[in-house]
Amino acid sequence: MRIRTKTLKDKIAVWEILQASARTELADVSYAAADLAELDRLIQASKDLEVQRGYHLESLAAGSRQRQELTQAGDETYQRLSLTLRAKLGPKSEKLHRFGVPPKKARRRKSSGTSPGEPAAPPSPGGGAVETPAL
Repeated sequence: MRIRTKTLKDKIAVWEILQASARTELADVSYAAADLAELDRLIQASKDLEVQRGYHLESLAAGSRQRQELTQAGDETYQRLSLTLRAKLGPKSEKLHRFGVPPKKARRRKSSGTSPGEPAAPPSPGGGAVETPAL
């Protein structure tokens, strides 16, 4: 028969119930003593493993926090140094590539939708608002 539980903690609880009740019921059955001893060992090993797992999860969480803090500090330091290099060498200087800092690209002006030789349409005298006659 299979135990229908989801977690190791649940299985340990079921094993402990069996262990406590079977110890008194099977005390006179000699061949069950080895299995009871094995169940005792497995329960203790499982509990120890759960404790270790808790320590590892705490350590993993601490490591993740530390990695996040280091990443943030590294990004901030990188930004300060890259801005200092851009200030010294110029924001579009090709020398920035030597430091792993991409130079700023030349910005393109947005076109107004008209061709360069064609003047833009003059604004309407009312500022674009349409007046409706009063009734």
